[in-house]
Amino acid sequence: GRILLAPNIAGFDATNVLDAFEKALGVAVMIENDVNLAVLGENWLGQGQGIDNLAYIALGTGVGSGLMLGGHLVRGATHAAGEIGFMPIGADPFAAESLRTGAFERAVATHAMTERYRSLTGAQVAVPAIFENAATGDKAALTVLDETARYLAQGIAAIAAVANPEKVILGGSIGLRPEILSRVKDLMPLCFPYPVTVEAGELGARAALIGAAAIGLGQLHNTLFGVDAPDGRISLPTAQAAALKEVVL
Repeated sequence: GRILLAPNIAGFDATNVLDAFEKALGVAVMIENDVNLAVLGENWLGQGQGIDNLAYIALGTGVGSGLMLGGHLVRGATHAAGEIGFMPIGADPFAAESLRTGAFERAVATHAMTERYRSLTGAQVAVPAIFENAATGDKAALTVLDETARYLAQGIAAIAAVANPEKVILGGSIGLRPEILSRVKDLMPLCFPYPVTVEAGELGARAALIGAAAIGLGQLHNTLFGVDAPDGRISLPTAQAAALKEVVL
């Protein structure tokens, strides 16, 4: 019932979230990482349909990933699989801050982009403004986008080297930007010897919600029939799946 790692929410790891939700809602509750849910959602009704080996990377305020291998969600021994923010690339992995936030996250997420732009211009602006400035030809903004995409391509190459997914899906407020996707696509052949398909998520910010629906349906299946439904293998008739997608979107 605990959230083991939430560096952007102080004290959250000391809260019994499961009990709190069950008391508030009066029903049984399951807790799952949002990026794990997103990869399930994209696998079920989005960009990853029919793909058994799939990675989803969410890049925004922070960075994280969900990974499916052989059609099953990978959680790891302590549920830390996919915590790519802690990959030892980008910033110094031995710095104290990297143990809290992660070396990779310190190089690619929102704070990294705004700080890099400030170091180049002296101006403190939000990430959307950096994208807007890049569209007008602002050299500093273009440099920030280039550097962010370069780090992201390195992260994707690391995942590809270990897990060899058939497709890598980008999500999150930064990962969904076409300016980032196009740069990453150009960079991947330069840093990894085998083809890596990288695409933007089809479900956008609703990917995790659809993944949660998939988990819920799987749990319902288990309850009704006493049979485990493997993660990411939720199967509904096409009409029902389409109807759910329409409701969620």
